[in-house]
Amino acid sequence: MLENKDVALTVGTEIGGRSHSFDTWHWSIVLLCLAVFIIPAWRIAAKAGFPEATSLLLLIPVVNIVCIWVFAFIEWPVQKPNA
Repeated sequence: MLENKDVALTVGTEIGGRSHSFDTWHWSIVLLCLAVFIIPAWRIAAKAGFPEATSLLLLIPVVNIVCIWVFAFIEWPVQKPNA
C-alpha cells in the first residue's frame, strides 16, 4: 500500500546532486534575448513614428507575429503627408 507523503513543489529539480533551477545563467540568457529583440524593435518603432512601447508587444506570444505583419502592411505615421 502506498503511503501519503508531503511532496513539495519546487521550481527546479535535483538530478545527480546538482539543482537544475532558474539560476544566473538562465536569467542572463533571458536578458540577452530580450535585449537582442526589444532594443532594435524600440528603435524601429520610434523611427516609424509609433510609440516606442509598442515594441513590448513582441513579448506576447502570437501577438508578436500579428504585430510584425500589421506593421509591415499599414501606412506608418512617418509616411503620412503633412496636412
